[in-house]
Order: sequence, then structure tokens, then C-alpha cells
Amino acid sequence: MTEKKPDRRKERTFQMLSGALLELLKERDYPNITIQDIADRANVSRATFYLHFKDKDELLFKSMERIYDQLSAEYPPVTRDEFINKTYTHNMDNSQSEYTHVAANAEFYKAMFGTHGSPQFMQMVRAYLENVTREHVLKPLAPQDGKTLLPLDFIAAFTAGAEIGVINWWLDNDLQYSPEQINQMMTSMCMFGMAWALKLPVDPNDIPT
Repeated sequence: MTEKKPDRRKERTFQMLSGALLELLKERDYPNITIQDIADRANVSRATFYLHFKDKDELLFKSMERIYDQLSAEYPPVTRDEFINKTYTHNMDNSQSEYTHVAANAEFYKAMFGTHGSPQFMQMVRAYLENVTREHVLKPLAPQDGKTLLPLDFIAAFTAGAEIGVINWWLDNDLQYSPEQINQMMTSMCMFGMAWALKLPVDPNDIPT
């Protein structure tokens, strides 16, 4: 089967529109940016914009999705056997590139997470994080028989929500912790949980069902 060649014209249009939106975000609040503003900055027509995206939220999400796909590709999934035997080839404690990216683009994230951001965009981000967590983190770590103590979808939703909440908290506190520290705290919470963080003598068998 012949591999489909990438559409260079489509890719070029995407790059122009994405670049235009990200430039405009440095100049004004997201709600004040119109489709016409983006089209004018990219030097394309409104019709061209709508051939590729239904609205500016979709353009912004696709732009951010590409960035996060690239960041995720730097750290391939760790399998259950690799984790148990500690034979994985990359250091999970140093995989803080996502938080480094947030810190480098703090003003953008403050705007999008704030009252003037886009709820639809945030929903897209949450759904994306849930999917990436489920497919690239949880499934490789789950038992081969798929029998986990909690549903993978639940764990993915919990983790995605926690990540968004942590980033929001971090921004609200003017990035007082480094990306490395935030990554370490987030990893520790995900791996060991609230009881560990609060030094509670909790036995999973004590949890009511």
C-alpha cells in the first residue's frame, strides 16, 4: 500500500494560520481576536480559514496539540515490565518538558486558564490529556489481563483534571517552583497518592466499598 504523501499546501496554510494566532495572542486577549484578524495576519481569506477550521478554538487546539505531541514523543511509554524491573531507558523524574514549555509560555497559559480564556478550548485540552494518559501511560503500565483496581478511564480523567489544576495553581503562584520540582511533585502524587503525601497510615483494605 502506497503511503499517502503529506499535503504541503494544507500544511503551509496551517502553519500560517497557527503562527498568526500565536502572534496575535501576544498583542491582545483571546476573546478580542476575530477570525478576520487571524486571516488578515496570515494573509489569507476568511473562506480559506473555514476550509480548515470551524472556529479559532479548533485552530488553537490543533496548534497546541501539535506542540504536545512533539513533547510526548521525546518520552516513549514505559511498559509494566520495564517499570517493575527498572529497566526503562529514560529517567521519568527528568521528563519535565511539558512544565518547561508552560513556564516558557506562562503569559499565554495565564490568559487561557483565566476568566478571559475559552471553556471550549479547555475542554479540548482536558479530553486530549485524558486520551494521552490512557493510551500512552496507563495501558502500557496496566496488567496484561486488563484487570485494574479502578477503571482506566477514571484514572485518566482524574490525572488529566489534576494536571490542569496543578498548572493553574502553579501559574497563580507565579511559578514559585521550578518545572523539575512541579514534575517531581506531580509524579509523586500520581504514583503514591494523597495518603502518602499527608503521611496517613492508610490500608487500601480499609476503604469502604
